[in-house]
Amino acid sequence: PMFLAAILVAALIAGLSYRNMVHLIDDDRNRLKDSLNFTLHNTSSAVGTWLQEREKEVYIWSHSPKLGRIFNGLSTIEIMQDEPTATNLLLDLFTFLRPLIVEKGYFGYLVVNENGRVLGSDRKTLIGNRLDNPEDRRFLERCMSGPNFKAVSLPAKWTKTGITIQDRAVMMAGALIPPL
Repeated sequence: PMFLAAILVAALIAGLSYRNMVHLIDDDRNRLKDSLNFTLHNTSSAVGTWLQEREKEVYIWSHSPKLGRIFNGLSTIEIMQDEPTATNLLLDLFTFLRPLIVEKGYFGYLVVNENGRVLGSDRKTLIGNRLDNPEDRRFLERCMSGPNFKAVSLPAKWTKTGITIQDRAVMMAGALIPPL
């Protein structure tokens, strides 16, 4: 009887230990799940806020009267590289946007008309080209349509005529430059 009692007690202790271990594992899983959901929610919220700030920022810069005048001037020029006026306007554009580019650490900028033609850029080889791949066209349409007249493109590889921007993913923020 003592031997049976010892085995019964040992089995009971082993069973209770197993049950406690299962509960502890479930509790750890639930805490981990809650922690990951919390992290996901906060990260998603922070990214959403950051993207909204980029949209607002580019929207504010796009509504500058100076940028509007530069855009209007560039819009009237047919051949960008040969025109002295274009050179002056492109220099004005670079000077105007440089503080934003430097402060935010952006890779560069494009000023594009409604037809997708690049009127100005920090990369001369892009000027005069057209953004005509479907993803770029959708991005331009979002930038130029209401009610927001601004958009952010999530990171993607961007190439134009074989030119890559530092061979890395690029996020684009854009806004309509309103007519003066």
